[in-house]
Amino acid sequence: MSMKIYGSPFSPYARKARVLVLEKKIDCEFVPEDPWLADTIIPKMNPLGKVPVLETAPGQYLFESPLVVHYLDHLEGKPLQPHDA
Repeated sequence: MSMKIYGSPFSPYARKARVLVLEKKIDCEFVPEDPWLADTIIPKMNPLGKVPVLETAPGQYLFESPLVVHYLDHLEGKPLQPHDA
């Protein structure tokens, strides 16, 4: 199973993770999900109800965009974020 990013297409936080996936050519599916809808699945994956949520394996989730981006950036190849800010 490849990883999945759940998020709104309009979220700048989800967009940052999606751009990183595209730049690094990581096998990761984007699943559009509106966290504001009553029937959203986001709270089942992230108790804070925010996006993006990264599903790394069935039932295993990472959330909070800095953590998601850090995880993705250190998966394969050279990290895009510099060591020294």
